[in-house]
Amino acid sequence: MQLHAMIIKHGWEVGNTVYNALITAYSECGSIEDATRVFDSAPSTRDLITWNSMLAAYVKHDTGALAFSLFAEMQKLGFGPDIYTHTSILSACFEEACKNQGKSLHALVIKRGLEQSASVCNALIAMYLGSRCNCLEDALRVFESMEVRDRVSWNSILTGFSQFGLSEDALKFFLEMQHGNIEIDHYAICAVLRSCADLATLQLGQQIHVVALKSGFESNEFVGSSLIFMYSKCGIIEDARRSFESTLKENSITWNSIMFGYAQHGQGKVALDLFFLMRKGKVRLDHITFVAVLTACSHIGLVEEGCKILNSMESDYGVPLRMEHYACGIDLFGRAGRLDKAKALVEGMPFQPNAMVWKTLLGACRTCGDIELAAEVASRLLELEPEEHCTYVLLSDMYGHVGNWDKIAAMKRLMRNRGVKKVPGWSWIEVKNENGNYASSIGPVRHLDKAKALVKGMPIQPDAMYDEIATAKRLMRKRGVKRVPGWIEVKNVVHAFNAEDHSNYHCQKIDDILGALMEETVVWKMVVQSYSHVIADAGGCTSQYS
Repeated sequence: MQLHAMIIKHGWEVGNTVYNALITAYSECGSIEDATRVFDSAPSTRDLITWNSMLAAYVKHDTGALAFSLFAEMQKLGFGPDIYTHTSILSACFEEACKNQGKSLHALVIKRGLEQSASVCNALIAMYLGSRCNCLEDALRVFESMEVRDRVSWNSILTGFSQFGLSEDALKFFLEMQHGNIEIDHYAICAVLRSCADLATLQLGQQIHVVALKSGFESNEFVGSSLIFMYSKCGIIEDARRSFESTLKENSITWNSIMFGYAQHGQGKVALDLFFLMRKGKVRLDHITFVAVLTACSHIGLVEEGCKILNSMESDYGVPLRMEHYACGIDLFGRAGRLDKAKALVEGMPFQPNAMVWKTLLGACRTCGDIELAAEVASRLLELEPEEHCTYVLLSDMYGHVGNWDKIAAMKRLMRNRGVKKVPGWSWIEVKNENGNYASSIGPVRHLDKAKALVKGMPIQPDAMYDEIATAKRLMRKRGVKRVPGWIEVKNVVHAFNAEDHSNYHCQKIDDILGALMEETVVWKMVVQSYSHVIADAGGCTSQYS
């Protein structure tokens, strides 16, 4: 503002260059109001760059409606959009409500002969991938139609595969990039590491780690965070910690990742220690930091500590509570068997709960066995997400536990009437560099005979696993936890090895563990230590609500 005052004082404001620079400067400093004032103060001296600068400012500050209005106004006044105009306005089309506008802009791009501009095509790809409509096929069509593709084009599609859960496609696409001599940067490494994590392909993840080392990206905070995530998902928390230690720690990105890793591995106290180290080191805490630390408290039953952190977020740290923080609090109480507290937290929210919050409360009802509240919560969920099959399945399962077959039949009728079908969970294993995946409803596993042979030589026998479960039960009862559904799942895994009737349900669990048996002992030990999360990657309904 002082510079702006000096410009006015000396009469330097005359001229488009100064106006354009001021609009951009105010936008970059976070003051969209001042940028708008500068734009409105010089209607007679605006050129195309002025319009583009203001348009970019609106897009940067997520004011899409104003951006579209400005885009229409500039054309009415005779200013024809150029490449920069289209690049900016396409960035405003990420909401589902803007889907038709995005398609119209795509048609306009073709009409004006800009469909081979790399920057415009990259903006189109980003628009299709970033929209909530999940238009991956449209993004691929744009990519394939490009005569000249740059690194941004390749990275965008790779990231798209990864974020939509098409991890195998992402890995194949990454290999295509390497064969095509496309320069691999830290964005590509982050995307492919995410896919390695999703598939739990440790060996390939380690190879990508080597690529990151050779390229000098290991200290990059985003690559470091992705490495931490990958090693955590693959069960090697020690390597995740080593990646954390070798990465810059100036902001919360890597701190959050390692805290999540420890929380998921049942080492919540270590995550809490890291949280206190962040505070001591004056690392800026963000909303994700609190999701991580609340998750850690939830997983190890530190209810009082979690409550203190939740209640002090805004007052002590200046971080307002979001929907995900309330969900963490509900999970914290639910896992501890304090369903009344979880319900009270939902009722005291300053805004309407979304589906994530209701799902978490439904999971708490399942943990505590409160079928009446579960039915009430499920009805709310079905209003928000009538096509979400897991709500029907989970409620039916709860009715089954109490023998209410009429309610189960009613839920099945409701599913049929609404056209809702149960989506099977998918499992995959990697054995000797060969990936296999299948739905839980598809036949017996391919390696069942090997499983029977290997079970005799397991480093931890089923009886020992039962001892682990019994010890954990005693510990959790001591902490006041009434029931952890994950134990039942693991017990079924052990039964499945020797059962005569190998149902699809059991077979899925066998194959989940078989990959670990055929690789390293350390992975199997991790499975036993984290038995309540054995089926977390199977994609079934149980894991979504527990």
